[in-house]
Amino acid sequence: MPLSVISSRARFIAAACAAAALLTACAKPEERAAETVKDAQAALDTVREQAAKHHPEQLATAIAGVANLDQKLLNKDYDGVAAAAPAVMQSLSKLEEESAAKQAAMAQAMTDAKAQWDDFSAQVPKLIDAAQARIATLQKSLTLPPGLDQDTFANGMAAFDAAKSDWTAATDAYGAENGAAALKLAASALASGKEAVQRLGAGSDGGAGP
Repeated sequence: MPLSVISSRARFIAAACAAAALLTACAKPEERAAETVKDAQAALDTVREQAAKHHPEQLATAIAGVANLDQKLLNKDYDGVAAAAPAVMQSLSKLEEESAAKQAAMAQAMTDAKAQWDDFSAQVPKLIDAAQARIATLQKSLTLPPGLDQDTFANGMAAFDAAKSDWTAATDAYGAENGAAALKLAASALASGKEAVQRLGAGSDGGAGP
């Protein structure tokens, strides 16, 4: 997300608070307090989705702050609302800006990661399929072939399971736009897939290797 968009959103939240103050300057205390709480809730709704992904702890604090304003309003503590509102609105503005910046950074990381991800996508599934086909062939046999003992077979199975698990997690991370985590998991899946194929003696077609 461009920095201009990030800053404009942050300015929107701050401006909303300032505008509300001007519009309600001559209103009754209870009306001013109600408008303040309404603006705080609107600002919270603006940041909630992105903040939940990137800054959940700070979001929880912001939610508590808005809830505190609402409770003061219910208790008719209008001066308390006025006193607490600036800090709440400032925290919401900061949360929105930081969440938007984090989202922009993740989007850039995904762009940077795409070439590497495409390379992993071309290799890992083939290794997993080859290992899985080899396992199916071996499990149909009454005995293991020469050069493949029980320990090696067990280690190959463990590597195969690790490759599947890591690749599933990598795919989930990529789908969630977490490029760094996706590449790390994909690299682990590739290493485990190669180990599985080597230990099990699987060729690219799932049969016995040379």
